[in-house]
Amino acid sequence: MKRKISKGALIILFLLPGALLFSAESEKPAMAEDVSGRVVRTADSDAMPGSSGETVISDTGHRILVFISDPSVAYMLLLLGIYGLFFEFANPGALFPGITGGIFLILAFFSFQTLPVNYIGLLLIVAAIILFILEIKIVSHGMLTIGGIIAMFFGSLMLFESDIPFYRLSLFVIVPAVAITALFFTITLRLAYKAYQRKPLTGSEGLIGTEGKAVADITKDSGMVSLHGELWSAFADDEIKKGAKIVVTDMTGLKLKIKKKEG
Repeated sequence: MKRKISKGALIILFLLPGALLFSAESEKPAMAEDVSGRVVRTADSDAMPGSSGETVISDTGHRILVFISDPSVAYMLLLLGIYGLFFEFANPGALFPGITGGIFLILAFFSFQTLPVNYIGLLLIVAAIILFILEIKIVSHGMLTIGGIIAMFFGSLMLFESDIPFYRLSLFVIVPAVAITALFFTITLRLAYKAYQRKPLTGSEGLIGTEGKAVADITKDSGMVSLHGELWSAFADDEIKKGAKIVVTDMTGLKLKIKKKEG
C-alpha cells in the first residue's frame, strides 16, 4: 500500500515506533522537495510524498501524541504541572492537585523528548518560580517579582530553540502565560502567608490575646470571665473586680490566666 503526501507542505517532526508523523508547513518547500517522490517505509505501511495532501498518522493514540508535542501545548502542560504541585504543597493532603499536576508534568517532559528543548530556558523558568516564592519571605519591595517576571519571559522565549517557526513559542502565548503565572503566585502566596500568620481559632494559642469581661471578682486562685459568650474559669496575679475588661495572657489546663485590659 502506498499513500501520497502533499509536495511543498510538509515538515518531518519526529519518528515514533510504527509511524512517521508529519505537520503541514508551507514555509519549508525545500524540505518537501527532498522527500517528494520517495517511498517512506513504516512499521505497517509505506508512504510516498506526492500531491494528494494527506497527513500520515496511524491512529488516535498517535494523534494525541502529536497534539501534546506541539510546543505551545507542552509549555502549557509544564505550567499546569507546576501549578498543581504548588497547590498540593500549599494544601497537603488535597491529592487531586498533586496527582493532576504530576500527570501534566510527565506529559510535558514526554513532549520535551520530541522538541528542541533549551534547558537553560527551562532553568530560567524554574528560577522564576523560586523568585516568586522568595518574594513572600524576603522584603524586596517587588524586586524579586520583577526578576521572576523577567526570568520567566526570557526562559519561555529560550525554551524551544529552532529555526523552524513551528517549534518556537509565540509571544501571544508567552506574554499571557507569564502574566497569569506572576499573578497566580503573587496572590496565592500572599493569601497563604496571611493564613499562616493568622492566630489559631482553637486551642490555648487561639485564646491568648482574646479580650473579655470579668463576670466575678478575679483572684490568684479563682474567678470567672466571659469570652465570646462563653464562661471560663480564670485567675490573675493582681485582683480584678467584676465587670472589668480583661485580656487572656496564658492558659493552664482549662483555666485562663488573665490581666486587666489597659485603658
